[in-house]
Amino acid sequence: MISARFDDLSALEEYLWEYATRGVRLSANAMAWPAFGTSGPMGPAVRTVAPRRIDRQARIIDFHTDRRSPKMVHLETTPRVSWMAFDEELGQQFQFFGAASVHVDDEAADSLWADQAIDDLEFYFKRLAPGTPVDAPESAIDIDSVDEATARANFCVVRTIVDEMIWGHLHEEGEYRARFQWRDGQFEGQWIVP
Repeated sequence: MISARFDDLSALEEYLWEYATRGVRLSANAMAWPAFGTSGPMGPAVRTVAPRRIDRQARIIDFHTDRRSPKMVHLETTPRVSWMAFDEELGQQFQFFGAASVHVDDEAADSLWADQAIDDLEFYFKRLAPGTPVDAPESAIDIDSVDEATARANFCVVRTIVDEMIWGHLHEEGEYRARFQWRDGQFEGQWIVP
């Protein structure tokens, strides 16, 4: 599929947020399962996550995870994070950067817990923490013996406040790229060399 070539930075900024927001609802969208990068004591780590809430006005991208996860050490050590998705069909790469915070017992966590289907929350019905060694392959999900209060205690929201976006387009007329940086209450866009 050949997608349109952008020449207007304001329209492109609008498009980036619209595309990312669609990823919360559409599994075929590259932002449905982007890579989320952190850096910690042992170096960088990247994993696939599922954004659950995106708010353009607040510059927020949220996902939920197990608060016992090793990535929590990374976020405590270095809260600067990155997101990356590549839409192969469109030939477009989306990168979002910002500061992450962990939400456990607050409105952000409570509302996202309440908004999720039980199938999306079953991962928190575990006695064992993510990364725990086991003797055989298993998910450790145990809905029969782990109650909802314990599952909720395992749950947290990781919130990124986006302060930079980089977008690249492998277009038939030539590759090009743009960067948006948050300054003085707004994103400032700039075309950059790929």
